[in-house]
Amino acid sequence: MTFRFCGVWTGYLPPNVAGMLQGWCEMSWPGHPQIQDDELLSSWIVRVGRANGLGAQAFWETINQDRNSRLASVDLRASESLLRVLADATGTSLKRIRAAMLLSKTDSTQVLRRQRHRPDLRYCSVCFSEDKEPYFRRSWQSSCVLLCDRHSAWLSANCHSCAVTVRLIMISIEQSHLAICANCGQFLSTRMDPRPESPERQQLITMQKRLVSTFSKTHSSLG
Repeated sequence: MTFRFCGVWTGYLPPNVAGMLQGWCEMSWPGHPQIQDDELLSSWIVRVGRANGLGAQAFWETINQDRNSRLASVDLRASESLLRVLADATGTSLKRIRAAMLLSKTDSTQVLRRQRHRPDLRYCSVCFSEDKEPYFRRSWQSSCVLLCDRHSAWLSANCHSCAVTVRLIMISIEQSHLAICANCGQFLSTRMDPRPESPERQQLITMQKRLVSTFSKTHSSLG
């Protein structure tokens, strides 16, 4: 029989397997980690999948309805049905899930253009080294943010070892957490950028905060 699992046509499945998957989709998933402070939606989705025994690619193909939609773009636009599957299965409010998406139309345009040509994510290696469970921040992806405002460290979009761009979809279940390069296995948190106190960096961080605040207010006023 053909079967639609979480809104996705999976093709032919034996009746017993189809029934098992349907039941799993309709109940609360056993693993439902909370969205962390400033966590990006795609980062949380991958962590939810891992908490339920699935790597990024397998979990995304399981819950995603639109075969033309990619995990790399879910932070910019996500279907209501996908958000509801995540909300119902994890016990997380839709409001909290939507808040994990990118803030402004300016950011959406900038990140979408970058992701079309090179679907990468930026990160702070110092933050990763301090995280109990590393996750990607929404603020790191803002078009006007170049430095981590906590550590004054430059954000990176590449592995410091092999230079391959970071892609969440490539993270397998065998990897212990998200701060590992899917290409070479190097920890993304191993390159420690010393906390620079140069006036130039501090001025840039101040400018970043002002721009982010402006974008956030504009986004809120537009509803």
